[in-house]
Amino acid sequence: MPKESGVNAAAEGAARKLLAGTAPNTLLPDELLAAIEALGAQRSTEAADVLASIQEPKQAAKAARRALFRLQTQGIHATRPSAEQPSAAAPRPAPNIKLLDARVSSYDPRGTRAVSILAEKPFTGLISLRAIANDTDGLLDIELTTTTKKAFYARLENFSRQYDYIDFVTVAPEYANQIVHRCVRLNESSKTAVPQDFAMWKSFGAEAPDPPLEPPILVELDVDEVRKAIPLDKTRELAHSEFEAWLYEEEALKEHVARLDTARGGPLVLSSDALKGREQTIVDEATDSIFQGDELGRAKERLQETAHYLLQHNQREAAELSLRAALSVDELPPHEQPFLRELVLKSIQAATNQDVEGHEHEHPHEHGHEHAHAPARTDSGIILPT
Repeated sequence: MPKESGVNAAAEGAARKLLAGTAPNTLLPDELLAAIEALGAQRSTEAADVLASIQEPKQAAKAARRALFRLQTQGIHATRPSAEQPSAAAPRPAPNIKLLDARVSSYDPRGTRAVSILAEKPFTGLISLRAIANDTDGLLDIELTTTTKKAFYARLENFSRQYDYIDFVTVAPEYANQIVHRCVRLNESSKTAVPQDFAMWKSFGAEAPDPPLEPPILVELDVDEVRKAIPLDKTRELAHSEFEAWLYEEEALKEHVARLDTARGGPLVLSSDALKGREQTIVDEATDSIFQGDELGRAKERLQETAHYLLQHNQREAAELSLRAALSVDELPPHEQPFLRELVLKSIQAATNQDVEGHEHEHPHEHGHEHAHAPARTDSGIILPT
């Protein structure tokens, strides 16, 4: 090794260790700094490579960069990229944004709700994501803007004031981000274009939580207590209260409606009991036909997240009913789940405008609490059909 003035034997010995492959973090701090000085005095690509590899501790990393710069001014460069200057093939990941707060609204009759997230972007400041998300069609719209805390909360307040039938509740921002990503997967599966600002949101480091987060209601309420305290059959009433807006269109029921018409108007005259039994079988089969795969998962998701919404509005009893119905989704066939079956029965009655199974037909639009100026809603804020 050529000697330079100011470089002593101890420094040269430490430099030789590094050139031989000794890890920099195994040297004492003073020994490492001396070795860096010795390497900077050499005119070799081997020395440049070692200097480029030193990233810790901070003081040593700075000294190594200065020594490497001196070599570069003399035309000597490292043969492999330093960790501080990654190659184009392996770009340094952008620092993730910090999610600070979030709000979600209730569902409307078509499964659409608003999501707002406040986040901090490194070196930039606060940004706001506002999304319109549908649990069937996916992400319908998204807007990313710079903001302040005051402006973020003022906009939420103004939104609720402008649309007085929409209320927001607090949710963990990571979970709100999960809702957005979950909706994007629906866009992708249906090959529907994803709103452009989502790509920018993701580029900021707002990836979906992995593993996925559990719905907040599973922490807010004692699942075992709810299962014990709430009779499953009681969840039937949700179809006529908090989920009154949930109706299936006649197109989804046409096969089953046709079978009902045949049972009632066929050549065989059935007794009242026989007809009722036939209608019950058709409703059972319609329930099992509708609630499978993605639709069954959608029902569970909507029940769980509506339970959180209701609890935030101090509607504990309704929240417990909603959670109880959600817990049964994975436990029983759909037609044995009172809530799901009642949704289908109610939808069939609305589509046919007839009583089924001896139940009196209810007209979904005849509610004393409807308002002409805006969609009506239940006492806890769930939007009803207009």
